[in-house]
Amino acid sequence: MTARNAPETTTERAPTEVRSCLALTANDRPCRAPPLQGSDFCFWHDPNRASERTAARKRGGYRARGLDPEAPVPEVHLSNVIDVLDLLKTAAQDCLRHRPSLARARALAHIANTAAKVLESQELRDRVEDLENRTAVQAMSDDELLRAAQDILGRLGEGDHEAAA
Repeated sequence: MTARNAPETTTERAPTEVRSCLALTANDRPCRAPPLQGSDFCFWHDPNRASERTAARKRGGYRARGLDPEAPVPEVHLSNVIDVLDLLKTAAQDCLRHRPSLARARALAHIANTAAKVLESQELRDRVEDLENRTAVQAMSDDELLRAAQDILGRLGEGDHEAAA
């Protein structure tokens, strides 16, 4: 809102008269808000307070959404699957705190899809690790197998010599 049709100069008023803002509202009616001290306009119409009004509207918009733009941002750790799932859980809870909407439904669907992929990835990683552990015993090189076979044959041969003696 601007101070449309407001007089350029300050007018003197009787001390008992209740002052009001000199600006007109969007409906072309006189604004009934009290003027700021040292001004003929209220906070919402004072031309010198435009940046303060913008900041106040912004803060009001954040607060209406339950946000605080000046709050410290928590540190996020994404070094393992549990960290990722915790972040997804927090995001889903934040979505559910607000009024349902198509955008929030899409966000929740995306969060659920991402969580499913993370869980599937962890399951596959666990299965691969299990297979690697099982095959580590079996994954001997040819040289290791040859030495093991020679060792076994050598022990068998010693047993034959002992039986003959």
